[in-house]
Amino acid sequence: MAKMGDDAEFDYYLCVVPQTHIFAVDDHAGTSPKVSELLFGEGFWGREELFDDGTGSGWIIGFSAHDRYRGRIHQSAVHKQALTTSNRQHVSAVVTTKHTPLFTAPDLKSHVAKQLSLGSLIPTSWLAGPLHQQDKFLEIVLPQDARSLWLHRRHIEQSPIVETDIAASAMTLCGVPYIWGGRSDLGLDCSALVQFAFAKSGRMTPRDSDQQAETVGEQVANITVPIDTVPDGLHCGDLVFFPGHVGIMVDDVNLVHANATHMAVTVNPLREVIKTIDAEHGARITSVRRLSTA
Repeated sequence: MAKMGDDAEFDYYLCVVPQTHIFAVDDHAGTSPKVSELLFGEGFWGREELFDDGTGSGWIIGFSAHDRYRGRIHQSAVHKQALTTSNRQHVSAVVTTKHTPLFTAPDLKSHVAKQLSLGSLIPTSWLAGPLHQQDKFLEIVLPQDARSLWLHRRHIEQSPIVETDIAASAMTLCGVPYIWGGRSDLGLDCSALVQFAFAKSGRMTPRDSDQQAETVGEQVANITVPIDTVPDGLHCGDLVFFPGHVGIMVDDVNLVHANATHMAVTVNPLREVIKTIDAEHGARITSVRRLSTA
């Protein structure tokens, strides 16, 4: 177990399902909307809670390893890891293709047991052998039942290429459905899209848009907020925030964002987004933030 900042003790878990909901800490029944997701191979620091929710699975309360997002997850979705030095750098590969199939045999015609989201992780401890010794298919052994599954090598990368254009990275998910609390290529929300785009550039961001508005980049000095018109001087990559919403500027006119208006990731003129959010919520732009080029 590891000591965390609040002096509570936590174990380290890895997600063993394609994705699982993260619920609010105080949602004991898991009946409220999910607040985030954990993807296959991602880590979670937590402790078991003895609480019967009727599903036959207990709860793990804690926080995700990649962004320290607090919540509770179903115990059946994760597997406890022995804490060693290697656990802290446990990733051998990253899934770089949407809806990646996990096969039941190293054969393209074999049954697909699961489909993994873009951004899923392949822990070193799950590999059947050294990565460089495996051929067309990568064999992984799931820790909960010692079952072998195979992943095609073309769907993963050991060291994903760092993408410097966060707007371009976000646009690769155009058409992916909007789902509140989602982080996968099956569906994601506005702040998860920003988090994904920044992760592609090698940067980590907080999970929620209000946290991102406080920590990512710097407020653009010549733009006074709140504002209900398109500001002058917007750049590609600027983050535009509304109450509870965020998007990334593609140029000085258009915004890429995961949104409930179109129920998908779309690119829209910022002036239309402003008009829609004002009509539906009476809200304005609250912040425009830009990454330092230094």
